[in-house]
Amino acid sequence: AAPGVGIGVGGLVAGFGSGNRILPALIPVGAIGMTVTFLALGLSHPGFGLAFGLLVVCGIFAGFYLIPILSLLQHLPTPAFRARVLGTANFMTYVAMSTSAIIFALVAPVTSNDPELWFLICAVAMALVSIRSLMQHGAMRKGAASDAFATIGPTS
Repeated sequence: AAPGVGIGVGGLVAGFGSGNRILPALIPVGAIGMTVTFLALGLSHPGFGLAFGLLVVCGIFAGFYLIPILSLLQHLPTPAFRARVLGTANFMTYVAMSTSAIIFALVAPVTSNDPELWFLICAVAMALVSIRSLMQHGAMRKGAASDAFATIGPTS
């Protein structure tokens, strides 16, 4: 429940803070925040209260990460192409979730299913996402410009 509450709060803050524009700068902020939070969860051996609080904070950063990405996915494609883009994005999300379940099943016996180690694994994965989001920040900023909306469509 803690990450869900955090995502709700982070999404509200990102949405209201963005107003009528898209703030792609929140994407790397969210990714880096999740990386640091996962790292803290993996290294600190927290009790229930601290773990709950860190998971809420992680969720807040996830909201910062998700809202601009979802906004770009909805605004960049032309109306005729939008459903395909959103459908493909949802499909890829489910492929990634299924793949992560398979990876967990294969790696869990080796890690003795230690929660702190899994948070460290998540931190490493999010660090890679953070690096990629920083590398793509210029393209995201260009795509978030109001004159770029509805520009991605099928190629002829």
